[in-house]
Parts: sequence; structure tokens; C-alpha cells
Amino acid sequence: MEKATKVKFLLVVLVGIVIVSITIMNLFNKDQGQEDSNFQNDFGTAEYEEEMSKDSSSSQSVEQKSSSQSQDDQNYEKEYVDLFGKESFKKAKDTANKAATLWLKDDRDLSEWEEISDPSFFMLIKKELVVASDGITRNVKDLETFSVAPDQENELKFEVIATWDVMKDGAVVKEQTQALYITLIQSEEENKWIVKELV
Repeated sequence: MEKATKVKFLLVVLVGIVIVSITIMNLFNKDQGQEDSNFQNDFGTAEYEEEMSKDSSSSQSVEQKSSSQSQDDQNYEKEYVDLFGKESFKKAKDTANKAATLWLKDDRDLSEWEEISDPSFFMLIKKELVVASDGITRNVKDLETFSVAPDQENELKFEVIATWDVMKDGAVVKEQTQALYITLIQSEEENKWIVKELV
């Protein structure tokens, strides 16, 4: 026989031996493999059922938390209105929404920020805001504003849940949602609310 034919023959024999070995191993391990797969199916089903019960109970608890949070928000809103007046509360809420919008858009117009910011917060804004050089912008779609517990007296605190589109070259890349917490204080010079902190 020629050398090339011998190499091909050896290769076919080796492949045949491997196939026969795998077949024999599968025959002897067939029963054990079924037991393992039954165990996995039972475990997987139990795990799935447990996960589903957790999901349903967690969704119920989320609904309960949501309704209690909604009641708390209404209580804080009522408390704020009683303490500062309806018109003052509305102006504070508008200021919180404006701050959230400016923040999300990375607005570098410092005159806009100076108008609604506490001096120490304004200094932070001047340092923090960076002009994006990659052409990515944000288009704010929705702001949901809720009253939350203040950290100190004579402050208003809002939770702003913002939804925006991330855009590149005019096309929407993705949609994002984030909660921002904005603390406001009353300006001493004017009767208006200014941003003390944005987290």
C-alpha cells in the first residue's frame, strides 16, 4: 500500500474506534443519564415553581409598597402645601423638573443653572458638567415628580423619575429611566426655591 492510503486507513480506523467507544459508553450510562435528567427536571420544575411564587408575592408587595408610597407622597405633598402654600409648592416642583431636565441634557448654560441653584451647588455644577464630545445627546420624554421626606426642616425634597431617549446623530439609540432626588431650599434674597442637592 502507498503511504497516503495507509494514513487515510489509520484515520478511518481511529474515527471508527472513537464512535464505537462513545456508543458503548452511552449504552452503559443510559440508565444513569435518565435518572440524572429526571432529577434535573424535578429540580428545575420545583425551582421554577418557587421562583414563580416569589415573583407573584413580590409583585403583590411592590403593589402594596407602591400604594403606600403614593399615600406617603400625597401626605408629603399635603404637608408641603400646608407649610409653604400651594403656589410656592408648585414653583418648587417646577424648579425640580427644570433642574432634572438641565441635568439630563448636560446643559452647560450656566446662566440657567445659576438662576435655580444654591451657590455651593452652582460651584459643583460648574465643575461636574462636561460637554460630551461623542455626539450623544439626551431627549427628555417624561418626568414624574413625587414629594418625599425632607432631610431637614424648611426643605422640599422631590423624587423625579425621568425617562429619556439617548440619541446619536438624530437617531434614538436606546431609552433610559432613572430616579433623581432633588432637594430645594428657599432663596434668602428672593421668594423662590433653589436647588441645594441633586442625586
